[in-house]
Amino acid sequence: PALIARESQYLKKSDDLWAHCVTISKSA
Repeated sequence: PALIARESQYLKKSDDLWAHCVTISKSA
């Protein structure tokens, strides 16, 4: 269970990072 939670947390983190990159590229 802990591993799955950590994995979903990691996916959420990279999702936020991706959204951040997209926002930057759109505003650039």
